[in-house]
Amino acid sequence: MKAKEKLLESGAAMLSTQELLRIIIGNEEAATDVVREFDYDYLLRGATTEELEHVPGVGENKAVQIQAAIELGRRCARVDLPNRVRVLNSTQIGEMLIREIGCEEQENLVGLFLNTKNEIIKMDRIFRGTLDQSVAHPREIFKSAVKHSAAKIIVAHNHPSGAVRPSRDDFKFSWRLKEAGELMGIRVVDHLIVGIDDYHSMAECGEVFANA
Repeated sequence: MKAKEKLLESGAAMLSTQELLRIIIGNEEAATDVVREFDYDYLLRGATTEELEHVPGVGENKAVQIQAAIELGRRCARVDLPNRVRVLNSTQIGEMLIREIGCEEQENLVGLFLNTKNEIIKMDRIFRGTLDQSVAHPREIFKSAVKHSAAKIIVAHNHPSGAVRPSRDDFKFSWRLKEAGELMGIRVVDHLIVGIDDYHSMAECGEVFANA
């Protein structure tokens, strides 16, 4: 059965990555080459246009099509947690942020700004750095918090290495955030470290922040 017929009969979820690529780029050999080059889905998700372009049988146009499909998938995934949805636990946020920044090749610092009901007012990508650069200064986070009239903040950043164990600098940064929040009257609820397919919540683990 052809990939298109299989999708129409059983739905896109039943197709393999190779079958999905075959539909997107319209070339079976190129789809096979992409899967061979990026043998795990998370590697494909993080692939750059340049990396895709150099796969035999792909080229610039097909690389752009694949990148567009991946980005569309990311944007659709964000719909799971729109603004004004109430934050219930760290798992809810961790899973959403894995999709959002888990595959980024640079460190990204994200702030989620909440009202008194734990509803998300705004999610901002505050900082994007290089692989060896530390996260942004707390003042940038609280500047955004004041701008959005937030009562609470959740911060998160990714480790491009994929490891989610907090570093010594992560702990120092968390304590600085907590202290700044106490001075500002804006509670910092959690700091999450995000990897390719996992996350670490400092509140969940009782580190720096109390889980509430």
